Amino acid sequence: MARSTIHVTYGDGSSAKGVKVDVSINGAFCKPAFVDGSGCATVEHSSSGSAKVYIHGSLRGEFRAPGSTRVRAS
Repeated sequence: MARSTIHVTYGDGSSAKGVKVDVSINGAFCKPAFVDGSGCATVEHSSSGSAKVYIHGSLRGEFRAPGSTRVRAS
């Protein structure tokens, strides 16, 4: 199974913690992940392709999965 890492920060640049991250790859949602103490969420997935990152239901970024990206929580 592949993994992608999402780095989540707040508007002031500080690392987010405990934030729920939803990722869709090619339109299909993966199991949600939560940001750890270092500001990272790891999403496991079985597909690859165009990925979209959602936080609190809002689109926050896009990337190519598997891979990594940085997004802002607010």
